[in-house]
Amino acid sequence: MNKALLVIDVQRVFIGEGHHKLFDYREDLLSDINGIIEDNKDNTVIYIYNYMKRNFINKLAPFHMYENTFESEPAEALNIISDYKFVKYEGNAFSNPDLDKLLKEKGIDTVEVIGLDGGACVPMTALGAAEKGYKVIVNSKGTDTFKLRANRKRKLEKKLKELGAEFK
Repeated sequence: MNKALLVIDVQRVFIGEGHHKLFDYREDLLSDINGIIEDNKDNTVIYIYNYMKRNFINKLAPFHMYENTFESEPAEALNIISDYKFVKYEGNAFSNPDLDKLLKEKGIDTVEVIGLDGGACVPMTALGAAEKGYKVIVNSKGTDTFKLRANRKRKLEKKLKELGAEFK
């Protein structure tokens, strides 16, 4: 198995000191994420960052994470052990074709996903990986779900299980 760990949207706006009050992820999540990153130091670790496009609709959002802003930066305490970084503007990290290109170049056949949010970008990226033919592992210890997305999380997890994703 040649595995990559995808660390999804662990950014200041969502988690850590100074995060937006809308997000209420469990306090030990960042520590758990860092432990999983450390456990994967011999694998390819890739950081995925979600940015908003600067447009009128996004100006109305309750929070902002435009590229090159404080809010869009990695969470302050995030363990960064590689230079692999990809940007996305929607939920599925595979919407950036360069991610799949790198995984193929490195001969990756399995992706493990952690990060935020368990009812949005994490399962959407996991679905994207499954559709691209990768074996998928969703590491539940390294993710959490914003309360308003709990029902969506259950539906996406059901679909992932049907596609053969592993949950640990």
